[in-house]
Amino acid sequence: MRLTIAAALLTLSGAPASAAYLVDFGNGDHMTVDSYWEDGDRMHLMRDGVELSVPRARIRHVQREEGGGAPSAVKRVAPAAPRHQASREELEARKRHVERHLLRVQQERFEAQNRGEPVERLGREFRHAQEKRRAVMQELERQAP
Repeated sequence: MRLTIAAALLTLSGAPASAAYLVDFGNGDHMTVDSYWEDGDRMHLMRDGVELSVPRARIRHVQREEGGGAPSAVKRVAPAAPRHQASREELEARKRHVERHLLRVQQERFEAQNRGEPVERLGREFRHAQEKRRAVMQELERQAP
């Protein structure tokens, strides 16, 4: 875990950026980020289009950096548009993959609920998979002859 965070810090802090927030990890490590948001017990840090998710307890505090530009909105960034038009076969394959994933997450969520475990994370993952499936279905409809 420490190695992963250290590698991410090195990767994200390699080039100077006009970031808007300074994140202090409490053990002398810090980094600048463009935006951040909390998701349960996780903090999502975004810099130059790269997202790093760390446990909330790992972060001592976040402060706005004076040298940075106006802070960006705290929200998810939409995925970049594909560079090429996906073929119908690729879309069908993606649809099958997403549907299998959706079923696995649904089964995991159901089993966790029966065991009395928290299901918030699985619920978010399930909704995200549903959104991905809807997007693929819409793309397939657009390509329909």
